[in-house]
This record gives sequence, structure tokens and C-alpha cells, in this order.
Amino acid sequence: MSDMGNVCEIRSVKEDFEALEAYTNHLPPFTALISPEALPQTGWVEYELGGGKGRGYNLLNIGIVAVQRVEIPRGTTFPQHGHQTKDGKPVVEYGIIYEGRMKVTNFTTGEESILEPKDCVRLGEGESHKGEALTDVCLINITVPAAEGYPENGHVKERLNARASKPPGEV
Repeated sequence: MSDMGNVCEIRSVKEDFEALEAYTNHLPPFTALISPEALPQTGWVEYELGGGKGRGYNLLNIGIVAVQRVEIPRGTTFPQHGHQTKDGKPVVEYGIIYEGRMKVTNFTTGEESILEPKDCVRLGEGESHKGEALTDVCLINITVPAAEGYPENGHVKERLNARASKPPGEV
């Protein structure tokens, strides 16, 4: 696919890592933020999906960019939607698949893509889309700027407080 502005496109993960690091060069590389050790400390939100529930784990949310790890069970669907900031401004979204297969439909452009590990989808500002998990899927989602509904640092505090109030051994 060609790079034609706000077109849903698949690019290599390396190209997107380089582009995102250049865009956010004042931040630590986000590859350093994606680790199993970080997940228990960051909090999560649950998404109601067609056919089940998914989870989004906060990795970074500082207003100008938000990064989350998303788990979507096989057969579930994110319904048609778009992303915006809390004050209604459109955002650009990147999705990097690292486990599973997912079908992404971009209603703005009419394009449909099957994504597999190492594939990346870029959705331009305000593009309406949906995603269907063809298998269990794990991906990294990034929005620039931070999208409303992405886990925020407040979720971290809520989850840690909830965990602290439970008896030892209960998660």
C-alpha cells in the first residue's frame, strides 16, 4: 500500500518504531516500556467487545502520546469507532500486532487488512474503523495525541489501591 495521507496502511514494525521514536524523541524509547515486569504496576481497563471482553494495559499516557498493550480474545470485535482526545480533537492511531491475527476494516477509506505479527496499521485522524480478532490477539496501540478512553495514570492508582486492599494471594 502506498503512503497517501490518512490511508490505513501496513508498514514494517521497524519503520514505525523509527518514526515514532523520532516524533517522540524526548521520551524514552517505547520498546523499553513494553515488558512483563511493567504490567503489574501499570493498571488496566476492560473493553466490552462484540462477543466478549478485552483488556488494555496502560504503558504510557502523557497527553501528547498514549501507549497501551491490548489483549483481544478470538472471535471478539471492536465495533465501528474512531478516536479523539478528551476535548474532541482527532488522533492518529498505530496498532502493532505481536501475537495472533486480526482483521481491521477502515470505513473512511474502504480498506480491509488482515494483520499478523510484525504488521502495523496506521489509522489517520478521525478515521472510522473496527477490528476483529481472528485468533487471540496481543498488540501495542499508540495514539498521538492521547486518545480518550485509553488507560490513564489514574487507572494505575485505582488498580494498585484495589490490589492493596485485598487479602494476600488474591489478585
